[in-house]
Amino acid sequence: MLKSKKILKRIGIFLIAFSFLFFPFKLSLNALNEDTSGFQKYDYVLVIDESGSMRTNDPSNMRVDAARLFIYLSEMLSKGNRVLLAGFGEKTNIYLPLTEISGNEDDINAAIKMIQSNQKYTDMKGALADIKKVLGQRIDKQKTAVIFLTDGALTIDDIPPEAAEDQTVKNGKEKPGRTKTGDDDQNENPGSITGQQGETDNQENSGSEKIGSTSKGENKYLEKYKKELLDLCYSYKRDNIVIYPIAFTKEAETALLEQMASITSGAFWRADKATDIRNIFLEILKNITSRFLRIEEQKDSSAISGEFEITKDVKELVIIATASNFESKPEINVTSPSNKEPVFDKIVDEKGFKIVQVSSPEEGKWSYEINGDGVFVYDMVSSNILEPKHPIYLSDTSIPFKIKLGNTLEDSSSLKSSDFKITYSVENPEGMCVDDVNLSDDGKGMDDFEGDGIFSGVFNKTDIKGNYSAVFSMQHVPTNSTSTKKINFEVIKLPVTFKVLEPVESFYISGKKIPIKVQLSSDPDTDSSDNINFSQYQITCTIFYPDGKKTEDLMLLDNGQSLDEKSGDGIFSAAVTDSSVNGDYSIKFYIQHTPTMNICADTANMVKFKVAEISEIEAKIETSPITGEPAKVMANFLDFSKSSFKYILTKPGGAVVEGEMLDSGESQDADSKKDDGIYSAVIEKLDEPGEYKLLIKSSYSPAEPIPVEKEVKFNKDYKVVVAFAEVPLRINSTQEQVKFSIRIISKSLSESAVSIDENKLKSEPSSSLASLVIETGAEKIKANSDNEVKFILKLKENLKAGKYSFKIPLMIDGKYPTGADIDIELATSFPWYL
Repeated sequence: MLKSKKILKRIGIFLIAFSFLFFPFKLSLNALNEDTSGFQKYDYVLVIDESGSMRTNDPSNMRVDAARLFIYLSEMLSKGNRVLLAGFGEKTNIYLPLTEISGNEDDINAAIKMIQSNQKYTDMKGALADIKKVLGQRIDKQKTAVIFLTDGALTIDDIPPEAAEDQTVKNGKEKPGRTKTGDDDQNENPGSITGQQGETDNQENSGSEKIGSTSKGENKYLEKYKKELLDLCYSYKRDNIVIYPIAFTKEAETALLEQMASITSGAFWRADKATDIRNIFLEILKNITSRFLRIEEQKDSSAISGEFEITKDVKELVIIATASNFESKPEINVTSPSNKEPVFDKIVDEKGFKIVQVSSPEEGKWSYEINGDGVFVYDMVSSNILEPKHPIYLSDTSIPFKIKLGNTLEDSSSLKSSDFKITYSVENPEGMCVDDVNLSDDGKGMDDFEGDGIFSGVFNKTDIKGNYSAVFSMQHVPTNSTSTKKINFEVIKLPVTFKVLEPVESFYISGKKIPIKVQLSSDPDTDSSDNINFSQYQITCTIFYPDGKKTEDLMLLDNGQSLDEKSGDGIFSAAVTDSSVNGDYSIKFYIQHTPTMNICADTANMVKFKVAEISEIEAKIETSPITGEPAKVMANFLDFSKSSFKYILTKPGGAVVEGEMLDSGESQDADSKKDDGIYSAVIEKLDEPGEYKLLIKSSYSPAEPIPVEKEVKFNKDYKVVVAFAEVPLRINSTQEQVKFSIRIISKSLSESAVSIDENKLKSEPSSSLASLVIETGAEKIKANSDNEVKFILKLKENLKAGKYSFKIPLMIDGKYPTGADIDIELATSFPWYL
């Protein structure tokens, strides 16, 4: 029987595994070179601490049960995975070499039972080195995730003694790292466990021979050990192997494990008790497989029960139940919509959990009863963190946060980006949650394109150096289920400020060299601001081209040669030498202080610009798809140069309207700022439904004027028509309600819905005279047709005879306001209440 409830909800799992549903999203520049396939085969590497302290911290071997559940579940959700199982302490025990999960369950179970708690040290470096060597021997490589669980604090007593050639320890009688006298004759800074090696918490102080209870020599060896461990992590990063460290108990080496996660683009978890481990293993699996969860927890000895919906999109049903606080032997009972007990394709009944599987489950409402804890998990759409992806960022910068939902699928279903609410939260190095922000896919601000499935935002609370943990939370609104993605990164502080000098233009002529220049300056807020050696800094950038190619690690130089004007002035220079491809370019910048940093830090600076043979016209139209609503038109050259602009509008019926576009800053021209190179106009009398063609004409003058034009199109999809046989409508006292119709002509290619704007209706004076509803079944607007929408108007009591005007505020698809006015003449008094 489990003893306590956990932070991550008890993970007995009730899993509904859906078939893959993807969106027909287009890729933005930031999504290039990212994996966009469906769920892939994985190599899972479970590396579990076997030090003697585990007998105390995990006396029931719950980490063993958690590993077993993780392996079974990973294969249940996506086939073709492999697993390697290892234990470590003084040495690394490979209990199971890399093995296909399916068909080898007995070997996996036997290997899991071999995990021990009897080793002397916690040699994390040795374990990672041994695992790296084994993985390097793979012939067919798959995506790889290393789950690394340890309870070690990694003091000098937790790591193996230094090798004989490195120091004079003999027969284990002297502490590792010491000389015979206990002194250390070297005085170099051993560095820290962060991206900066120059800021260790264990530096020498006033020449003392000991730091805490550890001698200088021991401390030097310990820091050297940690640095070599992190160097190993960088080699994992180069091979695209992600490490998910788990700190088991508060004594574990949290800072080091966080750094391991940051370096390899993984995520760090802490398990304070043995019962947390199973939950964390499943959180990691959720992090990898993008599952959407709705959790249900057993609250007393009664079984949890209820109903869930199976739609046509559900290709497979998996139900997993695990032991809870109230049930040690979990059981599952489910009934299909036809009131039959389903035939299970697979049943797994292990200690602490039970799994059943149903292929092609029947559509409709299912009922369930589970003895144990339960979680509904919907497998709907994959997700991929695009930013932050770098291990290290500069402090006091704004870090872009981007996550991509979805891939392509032959059955794209009805899911769309508006079904999702995406947020992120960040825990800073002090353990405080410093942000909880909505991400958007609206093409505004940090978001490049509306509706492309990439949700964007920015995190700017980076004033504290250290390790940060970011969690993306993706709520699927229709099912009220949530998926999460977690990633760690580090923030460092350098004694310099970073500024991009070029490129600064929004447009460049193709075929020309485009200068790249950044300036480093002394940061006045740091102690060393008067003594900056710019030669110790390395500035690089990555150039992203319109065709998907990129140039990485392009070095910017401050040597007074070639593109650089003066040596040692803190201005580093390079150039985009190939600008032959027209389109959108972007450049990301990185910085490294070579004496103290293992790798470069992302400066969170990105510049974007366009390249074309001549400056193109950019045009934007803001309008509603409802006829009668005006259109706001804005146009500019890519470099915002001045010119004269005019428009020629061809209406759906063939009529042509011409007009000038102005950069006046006047509201009547819909121009927001004078002389900013953006020309605007307001076009009215757009009364015809259908397609409008707008030709914008100007001339560009880099040397001599060149005629330039751009055609854009927009649609007016809906026209509201009030057409009664008599106006006003006449009503006599024998009528109990008024029925009338409004025509909505649709040119849209898809079906729509019309509704009454209740909030606006309440604010209308006429709302005190009558209530208004749409007749049942009349809410739908058929595509490309003339639709009759029927209304019922119920007059309030004691209305006097006379003429009344009513405003009917409507919404199409819940976001496009429109409406109509009707006049009614009441022939006689209307004394009764309807």
